[in-house]
Amino acid sequence: MRNVVVGRAGELSRYERGLERLRAGHGGVVAFRGEPGIGKTRLLAAFAGAGTETLYPATLVDALAEARRVSGVAICLDDLHRLPPSSAPLLGELILLAAGRPLLLVLAYRPRQVDAAIGAVLGRAEASAALSPVHLPALDLAATRELLADLPDIGRIHAEGGGNPLYMKLLAGSAAEAAGGLVAEIAALGGAELRTAQAAAALGGQCTLDLLIEVSADDPDEAVRAVDALLTADVLRLDDGERLAFRHRVVADVVYRYMATAERWTRHRRIDEVLARRGAPAPQRARHIAAAGLRRPEHAEVLLTAAAGSLDADPVSTLRWAGAAGALMTAGDPRRGAADTLVARSRLLIGDVAGTRDSLLSAFAHAPSGAAAVYAGRALTLLGQYDEAGAILRDGLAGVADDPDSAALLSDLASLLSDDMDFASATRHATTATGIARRHGDRLREAAALAEHAWARGRSGDLDSARLVVGDAATLVDAMSDAALVRDLRCLYRVGLTEILAEQVVDAHRHLARGVRLCRRTGQAHLLAPLLAALGDAQLRFGQMAAAVRTLDEAVFQAGRDELVPYLCMAAVTRGMARFWLGEDDAAVLADAEAVETRCADARWSWAVLSRNLAGQLTALAGDPKQGSRILLQVGGGPQLHRLMPLGRVRTWESLTMAALALGDAASADRYAGLAAQHPTVGSSATRRGVAGRALIRTQGRSAHHAELALAAQSTLAAFAGAHHWLDLAGTELVAGEAFLAAQRPDLAAEHLDRAADHAVVLGSGRLTRLVTAAQQRLRLPSVPPWAVLLTQREREVAELAATGLTSAQIARRLFLSVRTVDTHLGRAYRKLGVSSRAALAMLAADPRPR
Repeated sequence: MRNVVVGRAGELSRYERGLERLRAGHGGVVAFRGEPGIGKTRLLAAFAGAGTETLYPATLVDALAEARRVSGVAICLDDLHRLPPSSAPLLGELILLAAGRPLLLVLAYRPRQVDAAIGAVLGRAEASAALSPVHLPALDLAATRELLADLPDIGRIHAEGGGNPLYMKLLAGSAAEAAGGLVAEIAALGGAELRTAQAAAALGGQCTLDLLIEVSADDPDEAVRAVDALLTADVLRLDDGERLAFRHRVVADVVYRYMATAERWTRHRRIDEVLARRGAPAPQRARHIAAAGLRRPEHAEVLLTAAAGSLDADPVSTLRWAGAAGALMTAGDPRRGAADTLVARSRLLIGDVAGTRDSLLSAFAHAPSGAAAVYAGRALTLLGQYDEAGAILRDGLAGVADDPDSAALLSDLASLLSDDMDFASATRHATTATGIARRHGDRLREAAALAEHAWARGRSGDLDSARLVVGDAATLVDAMSDAALVRDLRCLYRVGLTEILAEQVVDAHRHLARGVRLCRRTGQAHLLAPLLAALGDAQLRFGQMAAAVRTLDEAVFQAGRDELVPYLCMAAVTRGMARFWLGEDDAAVLADAEAVETRCADARWSWAVLSRNLAGQLTALAGDPKQGSRILLQVGGGPQLHRLMPLGRVRTWESLTMAALALGDAASADRYAGLAAQHPTVGSSATRRGVAGRALIRTQGRSAHHAELALAAQSTLAAFAGAHHWLDLAGTELVAGEAFLAAQRPDLAAEHLDRAADHAVVLGSGRLTRLVTAAQQRLRLPSVPPWAVLLTQREREVAELAATGLTSAQIARRLFLSVRTVDTHLGRAYRKLGVSSRAALAMLAADPRPR
């Protein structure tokens, strides 16, 4: 079928079944109904060229004429909701014709806008089974990705658009293509209806009926009639019976966008006059004052008050209102500094980090305060300028007393100190910050300080303490409302990041996802890249490769937009790891690793060290073990890895073990695996215990006793399962299967490889699937015992039977050979193996060690 539409396979199948009935000589009526923009018209257009003649009459009269004239065809009639009541008898006749003869009638309409008389006809036809209704649902997320080419923030667009193709295209910025139908719909409204819709759009898309009537027209009765018409036309809807709202906010956006500038100014001035008479608070008036074109100086205070109150919950509005307030003030106005500071802070929050750095530094220089230092320090930190950030934070501490701002300064400074591996100072500052916040009853800053305390403990290797402290932080955060958390979303980021470190991945995922949601809702885009990078890391540990790649793609996009170098590097290398396990081409994976290695080569901070370390691991994993080992040893400062933080060493040693085995250096592999097994963090960390165990399995697979190997595999798998690291668990099943394959235990190898294959399907890992399939193919090949590799196939068959104690005559009967031939093969085997008797041969065959 031509013109196949996205996400409508079921609906297309329903039409094809109707065509099958039509070809069999039976008619029928199918009615596709759904919300405006859901894709009814596009679906009907897709029916053309399905092997049966399809007609698209322009009017109901034309459709009826065609139905009377022809048979064996499909007739598609769109927009039934536009039919007047007088058309009901004609529609009824058309449906009866289609139901009684070889004719497929396909209808489409918006249920909310159908006239009562037309609806009655459709209802009777449905009740009599003459008509089959098909509701068009919203698209799911997978279909949305196909529709919009997987944009970086596709999840937000899908959620805000409700799965409606038209609304999602508008939200994605495809206004030129998608807005035409909405513009035509609005333009078709009458004069009073259009003016009322414009007033509702200027009010923000939601309002009470009495307010809309007061601001839309001088004649209240005319306004009431206009509202009724807009409700009937499904432009406006009643929300819980009290408030009016557009059927979707993009409809309000289109109405507002296509309003003439002078008309828009007039609307906003009138709304502000009404709100001022009603004594409305500053935030309600500010939007209209800022958009009204001509403003009076007395409006400055209203704008400034509204801007200050909306900074965290709506920084976009703060930027607009504070900028408008500043424009109304004279150069000597004492409020000018506050307005400029609000502009700089709101620009930071919406993501213009580099553009606001100098403004924030200037604001701190002219009016030093704890809050000014926090904002300036965070801008510098996001940009990776840690030395400068530390200096600002210390200057800020010198100018504040024991107040909540000092708690924020100490927490941020603790974070920098941890990144500089000064864990003792970081712990001390975080502890002090916790006490200050607690004394002032500031639970949000207390939680942030506790997260920094736990982070410092964890990175120093003290995971037990880290888990306890971050648990206290999580308890505080979980008890807070979203409105409280938006004051400092960095707290959610630090809590989630520390929970990943403490192997509490489920909790981390929950907190980071909440942070991403609040960033999107408030417009605080400055933290979106850090939160997405950490969330993608958690998803990767869960084994959600496809989701991780999508999340990390957006993190790379967001971080790259404003050169947030630390988060760009971390997101890029983590995305490379996710791409590897998803099964993407090694060239793309290695490109991610190489870009990060180059970007971080001269940076000394631990984010750069960690990024380079992960790039080395990825390089070794993706097919260049020599280069990967070089990077890892250079970053770590040699085999002991003393330059790495304690928690980062065990997994690095496993990567070095893998690289050494790939290069044929068994001695180095044994040394690295031994270092991993002996590291102190293995005792308190399930994942590191699992990683160390997996490294030993890799090196000892051929030499370990079967029971020892099975015990090692069991404990390693249990460690990863307890930490919910499902990707690690699946990879360990593969490693264990390969180890048992090498140890000549095909039965145990098959068990582990079968489980690895199941995990690969669940996780969606193309790479793991290919690796498991290759191992299973080796398993199915005839196995050769290590002691028999020098023998021919017939010599091995004879020697294996002789080693079990069979005589030459018994072997001859089993293999259908002569006794003399058996003795000849056995003599050759003795010479090759360096033995002289059946007893010696039996001892050799029983030795599992490779020769």
